[in-house]
Amino acid sequence: MKHFIRKTLQGSSDSIFRHTEAQIMQFADEVQDAHPAIDICILDQNLDGTGDFKAPPIMLGTDIITVLKANEFKGMLIILSANDSQEDINMYLEAGVHGTMKKTMGPKEMKTCLTRCWCKMRRQESK
Repeated sequence: MKHFIRKTLQGSSDSIFRHTEAQIMQFADEVQDAHPAIDICILDQNLDGTGDFKAPPIMLGTDIITVLKANEFKGMLIILSANDSQEDINMYLEAGVHGTMKKTMGPKEMKTCLTRCWCKMRRQESK
């Protein structure tokens, strides 16, 4: 993912925090402080923080999205998740995401998904 973002979105910067709850919250704070300079925020839904994928998540990406939306973040919000049932997607959309990406997507699919979500977000803004 990180390589794809750097390669596809030339001139972009990226930050990955995933080790502790404090680092996850630091990421949310940095996104909030940097907006409107940030155009896209892609969050994993299950932020495990420990690298132990069998452990329950420390926090959910949708929790961070709720905070960002409450603080008027204007960029595009995407959830990246292996959980892509319609029930899960509806939960993500209710939290305020502009779209979802499957972890199994390849670079072309990701680019198409991001483009589609960006266009959808811009249409919603113009209403």
